[in-house]
Amino acid sequence: MMVRFLTICFLFCTICTRALGQSNDSAQLAADTTPLNFVQRLQRFGKEETVKSRETVAANKAASTQRFLLNEIRKTVLEAKLYLQKGLDTTAIAREVEEARRDMQTAREGILTDPGPFQTLRDLKVSAIILSQLLLHMEQQRRQLDNYTNQLMKYRETIDSLTGHDELLAFPNDSVALVKYLTKIVVIGKDASPVDSGIKQSLFSVQDLQTKVDLIEYELNANIEQVNNLRRSLASTTFDRELPAQRTSFSRVFAFSWKKDKLALRHYLAYNYMWILLLLLGIFTSWRFLTTLRARVSDKEANELVVRRPLLSAIIIITSLFQFFLPDPPFLVNLLFWAVPAICLIFVFAGHISAFWLRFWIIIVVLFLLASADNLLLQASDTERKIIAILAALGTICGAFHLVPRWRPVLREPRIVYFILFLTLMEAASLVFNIGGRYNLAKIFMTCGYFGMVLAILFLWTARLINEGLAVASAVYKQPDKHLFFINFERVGGRAPSILYAALIAGWFVLVARNFYIYTRISSPIVSFIREQRTIGEYTFSIQGMLIFLTILACSMFLSRLISFCLRRAPCFQYG
Repeated sequence: MMVRFLTICFLFCTICTRALGQSNDSAQLAADTTPLNFVQRLQRFGKEETVKSRETVAANKAASTQRFLLNEIRKTVLEAKLYLQKGLDTTAIAREVEEARRDMQTAREGILTDPGPFQTLRDLKVSAIILSQLLLHMEQQRRQLDNYTNQLMKYRETIDSLTGHDELLAFPNDSVALVKYLTKIVVIGKDASPVDSGIKQSLFSVQDLQTKVDLIEYELNANIEQVNNLRRSLASTTFDRELPAQRTSFSRVFAFSWKKDKLALRHYLAYNYMWILLLLLGIFTSWRFLTTLRARVSDKEANELVVRRPLLSAIIIITSLFQFFLPDPPFLVNLLFWAVPAICLIFVFAGHISAFWLRFWIIIVVLFLLASADNLLLQASDTERKIIAILAALGTICGAFHLVPRWRPVLREPRIVYFILFLTLMEAASLVFNIGGRYNLAKIFMTCGYFGMVLAILFLWTARLINEGLAVASAVYKQPDKHLFFINFERVGGRAPSILYAALIAGWFVLVARNFYIYTRISSPIVSFIREQRTIGEYTFSIQGMLIFLTILACSMFLSRLISFCLRRAPCFQYG
């Protein structure tokens, strides 16, 4: 612009000089004609330069826009190319869809396909758990497919939007610039063409897979609704006399039940393995702390059970408390969380309680394991009815015998008497219901009696071991230690807070109530409220997601402290 302005000034001065140097003879004519020609020529020159200036500005603007658009197209094409190379394993998803369909058919067996004249609540519950886990997995796959499709659509829309600008068709007037510009377009076109074809092909294959996932989701939802209707219908007739048990071979019932129970366990562990890892981490941390505590206690404090059996105590405490965080586990998972600490408690009791009550606990654990094995059976049979009757009779006799007052003076925990009474009443009720031909009620009361008894003792001794641990820790750690989260054990005290006892009592009621369908009717709306997606502006969240986020945050802080604690206490890291 500055060069053009100087050129105009130079031409203007030249024209003025020539006009002033004309002869005096033609002065009158010049006075009449020169100013007019000069003005016209100057105006014409100004108009031409204005047009040229506008064209130049427009050409520069178009060139700048073209560079920006071509760079954005090139960048988007590169991102789309890398995204397509990373890709989505549609083959694996298709395989999982087919596997889910097979598992769905397994869950339907004996209930929705080839149903027998007699249904059991256990079979319906296990089938509902399998179908729910399959639905969660298919929803996860659908979200993955939707995210992949949306990203591909976003890339294609971005490329279409960029290539649709009119500025790309504003070709330069200069031949050299035109050749360079066309070369850039050809190069970008060669890169974009296979990417566009890849996006179209990927969208086609993914959309076909999305249709299959949507279809199986619909079938799973329909099956879950049917199973829930059967559960409601069966629960409403619980106290009615049921049809006689089918004369099916016990081995066939066992094979059928194990197939479904194993399937429920596999799906649950596959989608909730992080909880198991957290459980193992908690046991390791508790054991490491109790081991360190044992090395620092005095001879008097070393007699406490929690430091004499640090590993067993850690398993009992962490397992008993951690099970409340598991989301709707199948029975096999519950059995692991109950049987392992119950067996550990046998070794903790050895040498600490009287031989009479130790034998009682061993008998209860054995009967509990037999009742748990029976609870894994999902179809009714005459053989199982006899097993339920035998276990109920043994529980009634064992409970009544140990309620005799003469044995109470040597009982370490007097409150256990109430749960022995609970066991006796539940087993007696099971025996009555079994004789009356009410299979489902007989099985529920039989298993609840043993489950409630074992859980009660586990929770009582969990609280006792926590109290012992806090008492010893408050005596050893007089000052807060940064490697122990700055816990002031002197302020914490030597006893567990009252809220822990309240939580254990509430947890006992919940775990026992899980065996009854009424628990599902009450808990389902609460679970739905927690899992429900809520939207505020552009953000979508759920209470469950918030709780998971807080749990992960707390576990991250806990893990960092744990590593520091373990490195500080490990002998190989101590110098000097």
